[in-house]
Parts: sequence; structure tokens; C-alpha cells
Amino acid sequence: MLTAAYFGLPQLVVPRMVDQLANGERIAAAGAGVSLNWADASTETITAAIKTVLFDEATRQGARTLRDEIHAQPTPADVAATLRQLTTRQPATSGQGRAGS
Repeated sequence: MLTAAYFGLPQLVVPRMVDQLANGERIAAAGAGVSLNWADASTETITAAIKTVLFDEATRQGARTLRDEIHAQPTPADVAATLRQLTTRQPATSGQGRAGS
């Protein structure tokens, strides 16, 4: 899901597991695709969802917007560098100066 979102591709999600359900809900909420309940998936609903993912401009734009939001986030390397910087600026507390030390 995240790889397709990273590249701005609209998605059709037919969840079978809990994490897939959450992913599908997030994709649909972002307007970046369609999530179908497994019990409701039929030839007709899947065909309609595929047409939406391929041809609906609002869904395609939603996927591009999600892509842009992902690209605006710092990379894991950037986050690690920031955390390293933050932890080296603040000395560790040794417990000195506390009552009972």
C-alpha cells in the first residue's frame, strides 16, 4: 500500500486482515482509492472499483495529493539525524542534585 501511495497510484483494497482493513480505510479517506468490504466484493463491485481507480480524476488526484504529502515528510535518515542531534545536545541526568542522592 505504501509503495503505491509513494508513487501516487490510486488503489483498490479488498481487505482480508485487520491491518489491511485499516490501510483500505485510510486510502479511501484520503480519496486515493477504493476499499471494498470482502463480503461485498463481487464481479460488479470490483469492476466498478477498478474503473474508479483507473478513470476517476478525483481519485487519481487524491493519490497524487497523498504522494505529495508522503514526499514532504522527512526521510528515516533525516529523522535519525535529528534524534541524534537532539540527544547529543542534552546531557544525560546523572541524578546529582536530587534529594536523597
